Amino acid sequence: MKKNPVGGIIYFAQNLNSRSQITAMINNTQNFSKAACGMGVFTAIDEEGGTVARAAQKLGTTSFSNMAYYGQYNDSGTAYNIGNTIGTDLRALGFNVDFAPVADVNIDPNNELGDRIFSSNPEVVANMVTNVSMGMQDAGASATLKHFPGLGAENG
Repeated sequence: MKKNPVGGIIYFAQNLNSRSQITAMINNTQNFSKAACGMGVFTAIDEEGGTVARAAQKLGTTSFSNMAYYGQYNDSGTAYNIGNTIGTDLRALGFNVDFAPVADVNIDPNNELGDRIFSSNPEVVANMVTNVSMGMQDAGASATLKHFPGLGAENG
């Protein structure tokens, strides 16, 4: 990092062994980065809820259903609480970026994202994504909208 500083690191499921292990690894990485170049790094993970939930699956953080389940209700408060809970869980582990939520629209039911998408209605997607993101941000984790435009319209 001193010779080639990086701006961020993404952690995948294989990097997660236990809460204490990942917390120590992220803390050590941040300390090393700050010592090497004077600032910390973005520490990222994919934690959408449902089938894409690395921390929930490997470390036992709060788990959620796939987002299509919540999209059918289009409830802003529920969306905010999901984001805030995920953000709070991630911050406790040392993560500061979440590659979530999925902000695509479910146009083709045969797309690869399936029930990771909130809805086929763009207004529902916009409402739910906005509120999940606000909940994450309020917990201190940066939300990263992903998989749009287009994967929701793909067949396959």
